[in-house]
Amino acid sequence: MQKTLPVREMRAALRPIGEGQPFDLNKVLASWVGWGYEAAAVVETAGQFSRRGGIVDIWPPNLRKPLRIELFGDEIDSLRSFDPSTQRTFAQIPHAWIGPASE
Repeated sequence: MQKTLPVREMRAALRPIGEGQPFDLNKVLASWVGWGYEAAAVVETAGQFSRRGGIVDIWPPNLRKPLRIELFGDEIDSLRSFDPSTQRTFAQIPHAWIGPASE
């Protein structure tokens, strides 16, 4: 039986992400797996992430659209929302909150 987290604990689990922030790729991807995210070739549904070179896509269930994280070395160069059906970005955003893939 899956247990629902109290709202306070769910909010405490949210992690900020933003432009210019350091991004240790291996550490972050491992933490996402620990949070219940599934690695996928292409992000199509909430709870998935994908990595292609210096681009990392993730769809946190707390967001309406997935995020595309573009890296420059070990730093976040940009964050953009994208359409999962076309995989095209449509809006640059300065920061977002990433939470667990499920309660």
